[in-house]
Amino acid sequence: MAQKGNGRSNSKISEQEIIDILKTRGSVQIFEQPFQAFTTGKNKKINDHKELLYLCTVNNTKSANKFIKSAINYTGGKKQNC
Repeated sequence: MAQKGNGRSNSKISEQEIIDILKTRGSVQIFEQPFQAFTTGKNKKINDHKELLYLCTVNNTKSANKFIKSAINYTGGKKQNC
């Protein structure tokens, strides 16, 4: 787990874990931009705060093209006796 700033606002997954997970699907590019951290004035100043964008180009595999029907759109298979 990554540690930065106040304990309640720490990231739950580290940057390296994110990269490792994305690399299992394809190539990963990381873009970063300096970003002003939100603070209510109670927290210590967070240095080197940045916004990250992870771009994963997914490898084309047969399993990636397989569609799985969503349970949300299930209309039911029960017959009503009228």
